[in-house]
Amino acid sequence: MIGRADKMLEFGAVDIAQAAGTYYSKNVVNLGKTDAGGMSVHAAVTEAAAGGTNVVIRVEAGVGDAGYKVIAKTEEIPLADLTLGAGFNIGIPRGYEGDHLKISVVTTGTFSSGEIKAWIDPYVGK
Repeated sequence: MIGRADKMLEFGAVDIAQAAGTYYSKNVVNLGKTDAGGMSVHAAVTEAAAGGTNVVIRVEAGVGDAGYKVIAKTEEIPLADLTLGAGFNIGIPRGYEGDHLKISVVTTGTFSSGEIKAWIDPYVGK
């Protein structure tokens, strides 16, 4: 069984206190070849956001830590929903191509504060 606290399943924090753009997780998770359906990525706001308009949190998959493609994402999450402790689940679809996963956060507007941390939660499905 895989425990939620396993550091190998953590993508780390994404600092969104920047101009509009796309920002990536510090860590890449190497799942190897797996049928990872049924698991999900959980993202939590670890520093309340201010100043921007919205974000989209994306899960990207690549082969050998290259050629990443978006395999799942949230809808636009408005600033009002980016409060400290807010959480979002993103289901990992079955049959995606790749063995490495990372998180990207696409921001609209300039944020003066905000941080989102994400990890794979093997206990929460779509």
